[in-house]
Amino acid sequence: MSSNDCSARIDFDALAQATAQLAIIHPTYEKVAGRILVGRIHKETPDSFSKYLAELTSGRSKILSDKFVHAAKSLMSFLEPALVTARDFELSYSSVRAMEQCYLLRKDTRLVERPQYMYMRIAVAIHGQELPAIIQTYNMLSCMYYVHSSPTMSNCGTAKAQLTQSFALPFDGSTEHGVSRSMQQIMSLTGGGGNVGISLANVPASGGIATVFIEPWHPDILKFLELQEQFDLDCSRGRAVFFGLWVPDLFMTRIIARQQWSLFDPEEVPELTKACGDSFNLLYTVYEGRGLARRSVSAHDIWIRILEVQRRTGGPYLVYKDHSNRKSNQRHLGTVTQSTLCADLMQYSSTYETSVCNTATVVLPLFVTKDGEFEFAFLHSVVKVIVRNLNRIGLIARYPSPTAAFGYSRNRSIGIGILGLADVFIALRLPYDSHAAILTSRLILETIYHAAMEASCELVEEYGIYPTFMGSPLSNGQFQFDLWEEPVSNVRYNWDALRQKIRSQGVANSEVVVLMSTGDITQVAGYSEGCEPSIGNLFVRILHKERYAALSPCLVGDLEREGLWNENIRLQLMTDRGSVQSILPLPLWIKSLYKTAWEINPRIVVNHAVARGPFVCQSQSLTLYVDSNTADTLDSLYFYAWRRGLKTGLYYLRATTTSMIKRITDRICQMALGDDVDDRRHVE
Repeated sequence: MSSNDCSARIDFDALAQATAQLAIIHPTYEKVAGRILVGRIHKETPDSFSKYLAELTSGRSKILSDKFVHAAKSLMSFLEPALVTARDFELSYSSVRAMEQCYLLRKDTRLVERPQYMYMRIAVAIHGQELPAIIQTYNMLSCMYYVHSSPTMSNCGTAKAQLTQSFALPFDGSTEHGVSRSMQQIMSLTGGGGNVGISLANVPASGGIATVFIEPWHPDILKFLELQEQFDLDCSRGRAVFFGLWVPDLFMTRIIARQQWSLFDPEEVPELTKACGDSFNLLYTVYEGRGLARRSVSAHDIWIRILEVQRRTGGPYLVYKDHSNRKSNQRHLGTVTQSTLCADLMQYSSTYETSVCNTATVVLPLFVTKDGEFEFAFLHSVVKVIVRNLNRIGLIARYPSPTAAFGYSRNRSIGIGILGLADVFIALRLPYDSHAAILTSRLILETIYHAAMEASCELVEEYGIYPTFMGSPLSNGQFQFDLWEEPVSNVRYNWDALRQKIRSQGVANSEVVVLMSTGDITQVAGYSEGCEPSIGNLFVRILHKERYAALSPCLVGDLEREGLWNENIRLQLMTDRGSVQSILPLPLWIKSLYKTAWEINPRIVVNHAVARGPFVCQSQSLTLYVDSNTADTLDSLYFYAWRRGLKTGLYYLRATTTSMIKRITDRICQMALGDDVDDRRHVE
């Protein structure tokens, strides 16, 4: 590359960044910035897929897998004309920048891949030489009806081939050899970009090991909470360790009754970790009767300490152990003892079997028509394609450890999630806190669950029944909503017919739906995160080395159509940090539709999760936004979620006093409005 080219690149980047900063004036600038950035990427990357392939296969370094290269070369005459280059120019600045930083391939340090090449790489890697499936998958990815997990987008078709993001395993702390083996497994799983959930409930007391998931009867429970306080919720220091509580029902009932709570050394009560429900309650009281407790404390005092730590830090996570196991399709295998990074995956694991889940995320706003109708039938068809593709990924993926390969082969768990739900409600003109929105949320998940189960049953012909099917609730004709003891009618889908088909033919996958936190994928898609309400009408985009604020394109579009958008409204929106509630000229329907997460009763968020729960066979990353995070408020919320049967009571607690996003939004707005800002007040 010549010095002139380098100069041009710097100019394009500077121009794109400067344009993106204007998104606080109008959302169109973010789209324009994206086109400038795409123009730079197209300028410096090969102008055809064949040249791109030749570039990556030249030289000594092996970037692409032999299988991918062979398939791509043999089908090149069909793949080249199938690429739709213009779709790159529809991407927003944050989307393109996220792809460039995380997913687009480089040779040495030089970028050689465009977004459309990435989508075609993924499609070819998944399907080999099956051309119709390649073209179908490419178009679904390119139009962004769904997105794969980060490792899949980064590594699909490459020599790395670790395509899986989520793993879980118990930590064997019984012997020095067990500790060494567990550490080796964790290192191999995280080395390729995986997220790992670890249960340390059976690690002996006072072992000095940082825990991930722990049960509240462990004698180190208070030390565990002290560790949580040492970390900032918002991960601004590159945090790599998170903490979660695996809470049995008995603990909750003793809090209510203000009873004592016994703490045990796992070495002395080894069966307690493996027990759940009534068997846990019986064992626990038997161990108490034998005098095996290290000490006895007030259950309510521990609970108050948990709430205090959460109020300050946003964590630890809360997962309800008995709900998670009672409603698990893998409950016949043993007790689920941990979740994963986002408190969403609920799978059985053991010392010799690491739980594995290949995931993908449906981009829901793409299923709303211009007439404001949600296309349930189209969603159903797309989900069936996703199930097929995730099973293909499970087949071609290279697993980082023998226990991970064994865990996947036995259970073949996949996880289909969603993002942009809040944007769907805006497009359908349904306030997030309305009954109609909750019903729509439920119908969307019913559609996804039915499509996934139907597709998994159909794939038995190709993959066979997953090995641990017999004895599972599904083998007995029990869907997830049956485990919730909630009847579902055949009005929209014929569940009874599918039930009979699964009982006679089986399914290819033990788990199919999980509502995970969408994280980086949200930046790529450009919509609201997961199932959460919109965090505001003024967004802060946090990229690798830059931050900028952008106005909600939906809100600005509605205000323009109503003839209400002007500079005064924009300035007041900034003054109010993205809230429209105090802007007098705005009609009530606008204020109702565009409530922020901080302005919605968190019980409504729980109600949404409860409505979806019967169709989520794993769990949901439940983030709660509270303006007043008093102990009484949190206590009421968590017990409400527990009584309603949720598996996850809390993923993250976002309070106005602890949220980094809110602090950054305040700072950017102050700077844009010309206020003095003392950066020393915002330590991140």
